[in-house]
Amino acid sequence: MAYEREERRLTGVGVLATAIVAAVLLLYPLSVGPVALLLKLGVIPASVEPVVRALYAPLNWLGDRSSLVTVLVRWYLELWGA
Repeated sequence: MAYEREERRLTGVGVLATAIVAAVLLLYPLSVGPVALLLKLGVIPASVEPVVRALYAPLNWLGDRSSLVTVLVRWYLELWGA
């Protein structure tokens, strides 16, 4: 009985961890549009731009290696008006 509860708890932790990782992997690239717009509008100070560039460096790296990623990111940034 105790073993079943422990197994169920571990399964719940696994599902939660998977959901968190999936959310981060989805929200990280989607956040580039709003962040770029906030930079453009001056809501995020220009002094923070190097930090933002470093934060999104993996997307730049991926874009350098895939023309599809470049096209999608440019389209998404235009969608946000950034």
